[in-house]
Amino acid sequence: MEGFGVNPDFYEFVLDKAWDCGQTTAEWKNRMADRHVGFACESNRKAWQVLFDKLMPSYVNESGTVVCARPSFEARYLNTTYPDTLLQVWKTLMDVDSDKREHLYDVINVGRQVLGDFFVRERDGLYRAYQGQRVDSVNYYAARMEEMLDDLDDLLACDEEFSLRKWIESARSFGNTEAEKDYYERNARTLITVWGDSRQLTDYANRTWAGLVSSYYKRRWQLFIGHVKAAVLHKRAFDFEACNKEVEAFERRWIEPDVTRITYPTGRKDVKQLARTIYHEWFGQDAR
Repeated sequence: MEGFGVNPDFYEFVLDKAWDCGQTTAEWKNRMADRHVGFACESNRKAWQVLFDKLMPSYVNESGTVVCARPSFEARYLNTTYPDTLLQVWKTLMDVDSDKREHLYDVINVGRQVLGDFFVRERDGLYRAYQGQRVDSVNYYAARMEEMLDDLDDLLACDEEFSLRKWIESARSFGNTEAEKDYYERNARTLITVWGDSRQLTDYANRTWAGLVSSYYKRRWQLFIGHVKAAVLHKRAFDFEACNKEVEAFERRWIEPDVTRITYPTGRKDVKQLARTIYHEWFGQDAR
């Protein structure tokens, strides 16, 4: 399962320590943090200390988020013990004066986990609105959930490493004819979504990627939200079975290249500026 915890520097640290690289653990962490921004920066070092010492151990086993889970009122793929601490780390990283690619990657990578962690709070707000049969509140949280998914997709689109386009184009490159290209694309889509024919493995290899969030995960949540709205409007219980059936039908359609076309965000944005805009929109003093 994809997530923030599987940062490549974590494995680099483990391998270096196995060969006794001649550095203390603290020195290794500081030098790694410095490499990411291109100079010695105390605030960046402290942020990475928090990541290594407090956050990574809690995320490393199961760090996916509810965004990528089959829509439900239950918490799934969630092991977010310190979301507010990670939010502060994200703010610190985006305030560091560096435009080095590794650092911008960190801003996106931490940001996607932050938004994924806090998405569950919006989902829980929707659940409370459903329980209270409050139509206005259901619409409020539904809109917020969709907006957060849009912001997440925009942030991910700033780096091709977080893009579905790269995955699909790579798969299609194995084919010589259009039929072969579609075959490889279908398999590529299947791997990161339904996995195969077993329902138990759906989302097993989920990925928080630009294009995948907007065309797949957001669409599933929209179907879910539609059923919640209908339940409140008609004053009836939420029909999970009917909702799940519709979501599953969509999943099967999505893996077919000739059925579901994917629209990718165009144009690369300023990572830091976008991250700050998203931060202030959701977590600033004037946040709704």
